[in-house]
Amino acid sequence: MKNRPLTLIILALFLIQVAILVLVNVNPFGPPKPVQFTPIPTLAAATLPPLPIQSQQFNIGKGECRIAALDLVTAWVAAGTPENDPFEFKSEDDLDCLASFEQDVFPLFNQPNIWYAGAIACTTCHGQDIAKSAANLSLNSYQDILAGSRRVSSQQKGQDILKSKEGWERSILYIQIFTRQMPIGRPFDSPQKGPILRVGTIQR
Repeated sequence: MKNRPLTLIILALFLIQVAILVLVNVNPFGPPKPVQFTPIPTLAAATLPPLPIQSQQFNIGKGECRIAALDLVTAWVAAGTPENDPFEFKSEDDLDCLASFEQDVFPLFNQPNIWYAGAIACTTCHGQDIAKSAANLSLNSYQDILAGSRRVSSQQKGQDILKSKEGWERSILYIQIFTRQMPIGRPFDSPQKGPILRVGTIQR
């Protein structure tokens, strides 16, 4: 009889443990019930792997001259950012070459898989809708690129991304590319000037 209080205490503790297990949906006398997980929402389009390149209206990968992506943009800016006229650049092999905005520069912004394997197109985040576009910057057309970022509307220009008081190498676009901040998801150990491309034609 002396052990009766101890027995009652042990029994009470056991019943409490059983009650707790029942409350948390665990069967102490059988296999555990499967855990119910909340379905994961569908990922946003910008986080999905990019679609294969559809357009063939560009020279990237098919040109005659090798040059780093940022060096190509630099040559275009140095030439005065022409829209239709070809501009000159020096290739990695020290060849005199010609390229154009539409076929060689613009694809850097509107095509996926250019800056690194699996890269989304820059226009995924910087699309035509200024209000929804990141930093109110659209890279959807030649005019949009020159119009800059932080735009109030599609009819107004914003902050120039190609120029600064200290020059091109202090511009928004140059810094974003050179420091690997853009395009989004770019590996930290990727070349600062981007991949070596085959673009343009050799001057003859």
